[in-house]
Amino acid sequence: MSLSLADSRYGRSGIRLLKLTRRGDRHEVRDLTVDVALEGDFAASHREGDNRAILPTDSMQNAVFALARDHADGAIEEFALELTRHFLADRDQVERVRVRVAQHPWTRIETGGRPQNHAFARGGTDRRIAVAERSRGDRTPVVDAGIEAMHLMKTRGAGFAGYLKDRYTTLSESDERILSAELNALWRYGWPEIPYAEHYRQVRQVILDTFAEHDSRSVQHTLYAMARAALEQVPPLIEVRLRLLSQPPLSVDLTPFAMENTGEVFRPAEEPHGVVEAVVRRDDLG
Repeated sequence: MSLSLADSRYGRSGIRLLKLTRRGDRHEVRDLTVDVALEGDFAASHREGDNRAILPTDSMQNAVFALARDHADGAIEEFALELTRHFLADRDQVERVRVRVAQHPWTRIETGGRPQNHAFARGGTDRRIAVAERSRGDRTPVVDAGIEAMHLMKTRGAGFAGYLKDRYTTLSESDERILSAELNALWRYGWPEIPYAEHYRQVRQVILDTFAEHDSRSVQHTLYAMARAALEQVPPLIEVRLRLLSQPPLSVDLTPFAMENTGEVFRPAEEPHGVVEAVVRRDDLG
């Protein structure tokens, strides 16, 4: 039998890192999770157990910690790019490096109406993420940024009607419903060396503004509107990938209590959920 190793990669995921930066009396904290993946010529390890080309994943973790000292103070995109440079350098067997960094939010505690310089509370569920990919021989790395696990809800300006029905359809059409969803967004920059933090804030706000103001006829309708607005308003973006997990709350039956539920009491629903995904690109970039 003739066999070939079609594809292989390995790395270290879930590297937890807390970076503290002291700027005088004002402190900054970065709570990060880093994933590192290497692709290349590792066939000898798979076939013969020859590990001379294999960098231990423990070494990857140690490198992340060491490089964090001097490179984890700025935008997480820049930290991810620095890690790709490190893992590609002086390792001929490595052809491609992919680094993903997720930033967990912490907010300053306010006392007496003023934010503290060195006291923090854990923020919401959403995380800022960055993904950098660098291949040997390519002059320009690929940089993606995004949002993960952001929970959104609007209580008006959303409907769902005129959809396809079959013998199993029980959902009633509605011109006004609660739109509740978890958003995962990833956008690609057309070139590196840009103010990543500024563009992240801009894209995030465009997405939120569009979700709030869009007259939604479906989850698909709103998803496309958010991606289109981001591409139109932030020039460095060339592609936006969105994934919405719709989680509409369920109306509670109050008739056993001789009461009418006039659209005021609901039971939050987490599973199952609808999934809508789309990738929107700028055509003018080919």
